Amino acid sequence: MIADAVALAVNRAFDTGQSVRIKLDTIRLGTDLWQQYEVKFDVPGKRVVVGYGRWWTPPESDPGHGAREEKTASAPLCAGSNSSTRR
Repeated sequence: MIADAVALAVNRAFDTGQSVRIKLDTIRLGTDLWQQYEVKFDVPGKRVVVGYGRWWTPPESDPGHGAREEKTASAPLCAGSNSSTRR
């Protein structure tokens, strides 16, 4: 979901030539439970890769002490005209 949204925004920016702002924040899993993730741009592979990592309860605990659950998701980046319509 995050990878798809970031790829869509980047592809639209490429197609229109206009700059795009994307706000990324931690994922809220519950009232006091959050999950970290990181977004990477695989330029040679033309894709956005999102790695989901630890979750934690702030502020008492350190993010390094949360549960480790590694997951990844990716979405294609298109380079060329009409990239937002090509999927």
